[in-house]
Amino acid sequence: MKAVYKKDLKSAFTGMIGWVLCAFVVVVVGLYFTAICLQSGYADFSLVLYNTTFIFLVVVPLLTMRSIVEERRQKTDQLLLTSRASIAGIVWGKYLALVTVYAIPLAIVGICPLVMRAYGSVSLARSYAALLAFFLMGAAAIAIGLFMSSLTENQIIAAVCTFGSLLFLYLMPSIAGLISGSAAASLAAFTVPALDDEKPCAAQRRVLCAGGRPGRRLFPQARVAGGSVPEASQQPGAVRPVRQFCQRPVRHFFPGVFCFRGAAV
Repeated sequence: MKAVYKKDLKSAFTGMIGWVLCAFVVVVVGLYFTAICLQSGYADFSLVLYNTTFIFLVVVPLLTMRSIVEERRQKTDQLLLTSRASIAGIVWGKYLALVTVYAIPLAIVGICPLVMRAYGSVSLARSYAALLAFFLMGAAAIAIGLFMSSLTENQIIAAVCTFGSLLFLYLMPSIAGLISGSAAASLAAFTVPALDDEKPCAAQRRVLCAGGRPGRRLFPQARVAGGSVPEASQQPGAVRPVRQFCQRPVRHFFPGVFCFRGAAV
């Protein structure tokens, strides 16, 4: 695992990809830090990190697209698989190398709370806790990108798949706000209670009709003779509407919504 870790970490900074991504993260976070904390006067560094989560959509696909795809293209994956390192060690070595590349710009960004502390009262515990959460979020995104890189032999396809997955996760709160949380419950409430729309359902008869125990609980003063409700009782106005409700089909109350036989009413 150590050999794989050193090899991938060295290859990331041998070319330009590692340096460019580190500079991009530092510049973007620095701009938001200047605009939010220094110019606007907010003493909360978590606001800066919250507004810069979009950098995962750019940094992670470019950082992870070459991880395993490049090994397959150069035919060096066979050397790795036949080496003494296990498959888990190979994966962990590559993953930790990518996380290290991602952690370097965050270590530079960690100076920002100290700069604010020099000119005002800032909670360092809250600031560095937000920075830790930002780091863990990036580590999770890198794991997704590494997995996408193992599914294909093309760098562009790996980058596009990683970008699509992260974009879906980035927009998930907005998508969830468009879906009603009670839709499934409403559908079950309309479709489950009855099997025939011409006859009163069993649940309605048991609960609402005054012919059994539930009916006697609802209308204790109504007298039941032979399982039917007499029209002349101590409270005739209370029992008759309930009986009429049970005898009406569901489509009388919900016209054009559902039909329990599969066709719209």
